[in-house]
Amino acid sequence: MKIFLAGAGGAVFVSDFTDYLRRFPSSAANSTAFGAGARAALPLRTRSGSTFGALVVSWAEAVDFEDTLRATLSTISLVVAQSLERARVTDDLAMSS
Repeated sequence: MKIFLAGAGGAVFVSDFTDYLRRFPSSAANSTAFGAGARAALPLRTRSGSTFGALVVSWAEAVDFEDTLRATLSTISLVVAQSLERARVTDDLAMSS
């Protein structure tokens, strides 16, 4: 089982549920809905780099987070963050007019 931790505020990759429970035992009751497989949590950041949320992805089975998969998930988190930031700006503009 591999665990990758990019540091405080960084992405977290956990290869299976057993490892997740070992690392985050207080989350056990709230995490069973994600299933027994792997999980990835990636920060959502503004253009300036401030973190405003997280994207969490889970799998039904264990996953080996090779470089290609980690890069793909990072790209997806960037696109999600950009979309949410654009929606916020659009809402702000609509409220001010």
